[in-house]
Amino acid sequence: MYGVFTPDNEKIFRHFCWQPFISISEAQRETRLGLNYIHTVYNGIDTTAYTFQPEPTQPAYLAFVGRFSLEKGPVQATLIARAAGLPLKMAGKIDVVDREYYRQEVEPLIDGEQIQYLGEVSHEEKVKLLGGATVTLFPITWREPFGLVMIESMATGTLVIAMGLGAVPEVIAHGKTGFVCHSLEQMIEVILDAIN
Repeated sequence: MYGVFTPDNEKIFRHFCWQPFISISEAQRETRLGLNYIHTVYNGIDTTAYTFQPEPTQPAYLAFVGRFSLEKGPVQATLIARAAGLPLKMAGKIDVVDREYYRQEVEPLIDGEQIQYLGEVSHEEKVKLLGGATVTLFPITWREPFGLVMIESMATGTLVIAMGLGAVPEVIAHGKTGFVCHSLEQMIEVILDAIN
């Protein structure tokens, strides 16, 4: 299953448009393709594999977990952390196609103190990272088809502050499990309100 439609894979889907198609969010549906959508089934996780942590670790920090690609917004996460004056702990993989982006755009922002890159982490390390965070940042720059990190963070008890693109408004209950924002400035403002 493809997460998003691209010019390359659209041809395949158009060719087989009569086949039943299950989307992973309403946002993933592309009505212009004329696909035979029959239902949306959201991604899920085994919540027993995530330890709920009712209070964040002190001192406070922000978390970013995801691929280090333009779409996931790691640069935006660093800008938010600097503006909020909070440490940012970042974890995730750097795919071959994203290495140049990482080297040129992200790596210069990592100082090892306020902005830390932890590398790829194990499931247990990810649960601990998300559970201990004051907030998980999800500053995406694309129409995210689902966003598993959001529900992983919520399962640990940590609010998610996310850019309201793609499936984000379907996943986050605004004001309850996190906040759906429409600009970096709004994300920063929500974080400052949350920590004060």
